Amino acid sequence: MAKMPVVLDKSFLVGSTPTDMADLCAEYLVLMTEALFFELLLGPARECQEGFRKFPTTTNPVELVAHVGTLLAYEAAEHSPATPLTDRLRPVNFRFNEKLATGSFVLTSQQVAGANDWRAFVAELAAGFKERSAALPNWFPALAGYKPGMPSTVIEDVGEAVASDGALIRSIYDSFRPSSFPAGSEIEGGWAGFRWTQVQLLYGLEYIRRYGPNSKMEAKAIQHDVIDMQYVITGVLGGAMASHDGFPRAVFRRLLPEGLLIPSETTGGTERRSG
Repeated sequence: MAKMPVVLDKSFLVGSTPTDMADLCAEYLVLMTEALFFELLLGPARECQEGFRKFPTTTNPVELVAHVGTLLAYEAAEHSPATPLTDRLRPVNFRFNEKLATGSFVLTSQQVAGANDWRAFVAELAAGFKERSAALPNWFPALAGYKPGMPSTVIEDVGEAVASDGALIRSIYDSFRPSSFPAGSEIEGGWAGFRWTQVQLLYGLEYIRRYGPNSKMEAKAIQHDVIDMQYVITGVLGGAMASHDGFPRAVFRRLLPEGLLIPSETTGGTERRSG
């Protein structure tokens, strides 16, 4: 029987022991997104070493899945949903370089170029997210006068609509999708475009709750949130996510009540907000 795929995020890896990771990999098909790989590779050296040290030293301890942009590009090219995620895995056999766990790994010039491309990609995502968050009152006028610290009833009401109203999501998606992408009438919850729109909106609502719609905050300050969105979108598409991070867990559960969260709510995730 095939193992159930589970998307792994950084908070779960950081909070785990090697035994925890071995158990997770034994029970599930653990998916590592590009976001997690680069978060480890480009983060503090000690964090990188400790993270890679926790993975089993076997061939394909995890499976590699492309970032959400690649899933969206697939849907644009094929006019077909990017799910199941198991069809979008990188078809390679690999072992993590042992030097990643010891701090002696040195990037090649090609890898440096790839890392720089990733940094630029995340910066672009953050700038786009900030711009879309500021535009939320255009779709939801009740948000126009919202200021941080005000009662969050309007935020919750809009969030409920985002999570439950498929027609609303398709309409908003249609308002900004490139012409090559499938029309809103074609997509539903198994499509990356649908889940991307929902997650962008829910994180945008949280951005407004924290900072207001007209925040002057630099986009660089919200790059961590943009990376978390990669985990959540992929997790919702796959049906399961391993995370200790409170807000990503809450968004996952809101969008996929029947989905699998590890650890379960009975054992508890760490109630921590990103950013």
